[in-house]
Amino acid sequence: MKKYLSMHRFVFVPIVLLIGMASMAGAAPLDVYSNNFDGTEVMSPGVTGGMGGSGGIESVQGYGSYGFSVNLWRNATVNPAGSTILSLNNLPAHDSVDISFLLAFIDSWDSIDGTVTPDYFNVKVDGINVLQITANNQSGSVNYGGTLLTPVPRLDLGWNWRWGDQGFDMANEPALFLAHTGNALSVEFFASGAGWQGTSDESWGIENLKVTVNTTSTSVPEPATMLLFVTGIAGLAVTRLRRKRQ
Repeated sequence: MKKYLSMHRFVFVPIVLLIGMASMAGAAPLDVYSNNFDGTEVMSPGVTGGMGGSGGIESVQGYGSYGFSVNLWRNATVNPAGSTILSLNNLPAHDSVDISFLLAFIDSWDSIDGTVTPDYFNVKVDGINVLQITANNQSGSVNYGGTLLTPVPRLDLGWNWRWGDQGFDMANEPALFLAHTGNALSVEFFASGAGWQGTSDESWGIENLKVTVNTTSTSVPEPATMLLFVTGIAGLAVTRLRRKRQ
């Protein structure tokens, strides 16, 4: 009986240790908010809030050929430009947040390589400006080093036919991956620049907006590794017991 208990204790202890290690592992990334502006706004259970502020939902027009779906959120407010704001509350426990979306630079954006005052697209998170980028639609040059979806030079994708348009996938923008632990999140999108005009002259749009929260994981064995480890320990215990019997 004592040998039986000894063997099971020998196996049980590492199993408990591994279960404890697994419980320390961080949760998988969780999409707490997504919106394609096609009538599907999704928040994870318990999370509240949503889109608001300046702008509204419009057709993606020519951007539909470059990864955008049916509609986007367009902001064409004049200077000083109004902000589009995503507010989320009751977020689950996390230590970082990832914000991704498709960005449309629409019509006559002026940039740092032009002869006029540049226009900027900005993102603030909880009141702190984390991103400021620009593009030159008039010349067709690309001034932002992100993932370009549309070809250059100038390409008319709708709205004001006199100007070109550009689009970017912001999913890989490092400035939008942030340390964050609060249970509330405010993401503010807006244009700026002394020469910003808005209306039909220049505007911006976002689509496929998603917010993901993450929890840093403790290094733990993969399931297969854990199984091999436990199996090995059990084998050693059986071998040890057999030797004692002999």
